Amino acid sequence: MTISLNEITVGSAKFIRYKSKPTMLLYTKAGEVFALSAACTHLGCIVKWDEARSMIVCPCHAALFDVQGNVLAGPAPSPLPSIR
Repeated sequence: MTISLNEITVGSAKFIRYKSKPTMLLYTKAGEVFALSAACTHLGCIVKWDEARSMIVCPCHAALFDVQGNVLAGPAPSPLPSIR
């Protein structure tokens, strides 16, 4: 699957299914692109991108992740896996 950067704006996210799994593509203001699992590592809820705070938020139990998927707060036991 090929996604053009024209399909996603700087500072935003695009949700896709990659290999049948929910995936989030993040295009950061620094020009980096990250592809992460969109399933929270706590209980598998689908995470959301909070553009105002530039972080990933789990709507179920308030886990917070940075743009690289690292856990910032909440009950998530591990980072969001990177998709390669």
